Amino acid sequence: MEDWLGDQGRRREDGHFPPLKNRADWVEQVLGPLQSKLKDGLKLIPLEVDVLSSKAYVEFKGEATQNNGKPYNNNYLWVMIFDDHGHAIEIREYLDTGLVKEVFASN
Repeated sequence: MEDWLGDQGRRREDGHFPPLKNRADWVEQVLGPLQSKLKDGLKLIPLEVDVLSSKAYVEFKGEATQNNGKPYNNNYLWVMIFDDHGHAIEIREYLDTGLVKEVFASN
């Protein structure tokens, strides 16, 4: 799914992370820190994709084992907005942030 985020994409500010301007920022500031708390990384499993005009709604689940041995099973929804060239220019990510906080607090 990372390939859908063009170099000019950004992630909306949600109060926990600064706005991200591209895929490299997302990997460095969001995915990388989470992956460091998981034994074998995060497995993202796409469940459903719906496209309406210039928006795609992508639902998937994430499965992993935390470094402390507990499971990390989170659900995600991305709302992706595309420009006229098919590049994602904005991604809104919805997930259980309480679970993410628990992962960082206990690993």
